[in-house]
Amino acid sequence: MAKSDNLESLEDKRQKGNHRKATKKYIELLLEVVERPPQELGYEFGKWTGERLSIYLQQQTGIKLNSKQISRILQKKLRLHLGKVQLRI
Repeated sequence: MAKSDNLESLEDKRQKGNHRKATKKYIELLLEVVERPPQELGYEFGKWTGERLSIYLQQQTGIKLNSKQISRILQKKLRLHLGKVQLRI
């Protein structure tokens, strides 16, 4: 069978693992959350980290992204300048 005849080769392999993309709603929530102090959401810590954002957003959306992925989204969407948002990644 030729590769072009194999429809399974067109299947999105991410479905088999935990490789999800950030949806528009995920990104909107991320941008809202990063601007809020964690204490407003009931946390005792004072600053968001990439890992803390990852955990919070996974709980809210079911989508798990690592801190590097979150950092890339923030850099792209906010063009962060150090100190603009209190965030350590």
